[in-house]
Amino acid sequence: MLVFSTKLFVKELLTDEIFINKAIAWVKGGKNYYFGEFEWNEKEEFSVSSSDEKQKFTINRYSDAVVVHLVNIDEKIIWTSDFVLTKKNGKRILASFLYNDAVDMSVRLPEQFNRPYLLKQIVAEGFGELVYPSVINSTF
Repeated sequence: MLVFSTKLFVKELLTDEIFINKAIAWVKGGKNYYFGEFEWNEKEEFSVSSSDEKQKFTINRYSDAVVVHLVNIDEKIIWTSDFVLTKKNGKRILASFLYNDAVDMSVRLPEQFNRPYLLKQIVAEGFGELVYPSVINSTF
């Protein structure tokens, strides 16, 4: 079930490489993720899983987008975070989606959640871009 989604304009300063490095730092530094040591090989498709296969982190790099995908199975709930960094009409856009799904249909899904840390970090570090409403309507 989709529990959170947003799109925001980001500054040109947030390059694909900076975004990927921030995503890697997020999962490496997160207290809830256990991937061990890994290095991104700078290939277009990169994936790493935890030793128990309950977590998977993926980076897909395309000519016009970077997609970061994180799956975390927490007890009987699957949490999925997706981030898509694109460029459209000369503006960089970051889309963020957070999903939760029950492994077992008898499990009650949580009603509370935290906004994705990577998104909060990007905004806190000043990568957000202020855009006037007329630009928003013509871009999305």
